[in-house]
Amino acid sequence: MTYNIHQAAERIGISEALLILWIATGKVKPSIELSTAASVKKLQSKSNHKNHDYKPPEVGERYVISKPTAGGPDFKRMLETYAPDGEIFGWNRFAFSDEDLAKLRTAVEITATQKDHVNKSHVPGQYYTVQEVAKLWGLGVDKTRELVENEPDVIKLKSDKKRKRKYVTLRIPEKVVDRLQRRLS
Repeated sequence: MTYNIHQAAERIGISEALLILWIATGKVKPSIELSTAASVKKLQSKSNHKNHDYKPPEVGERYVISKPTAGGPDFKRMLETYAPDGEIFGWNRFAFSDEDLAKLRTAVEITATQKDHVNKSHVPGQYYTVQEVAKLWGLGVDKTRELVENEPDVIKLKSDKKRKRKYVTLRIPEKVVDRLQRRLS
């Protein structure tokens, strides 16, 4: 059975926003991705053939949705107008299998444990470290640092010691964490 983002998030007990954040950052890779751009190319390559048999996608393959007659010039022009990057499905282009949901449940359990630890140790009104935000969001430290380092209001503490490389410590206010989570979801 397959599930869209809303159904998958509901089934494993997380918000759609968090699931989208995990997909955007690469923590989660759904096994099926719908693609409009691929469908146009496939239809154009099949336009010389009479046989338009439907073949279900393999796991990990881009799932193509369209009608065989949709490869005409009007469809292509409409696609270029409304979706310059070729994707009209947005985040709904991802579908999750039962196996994906099992992996997600494991990730959610790990993240929930880490999040509880951060919430118990964090004092409201204080700044977060990069490691704490990474645990809250269930992401890696490097990816979290990449997301927050250029945000306004983030405090950057640079070391003055002469070393082979520069060391920068980041402190992230709660309002920045909330703002980033809203913007990325």
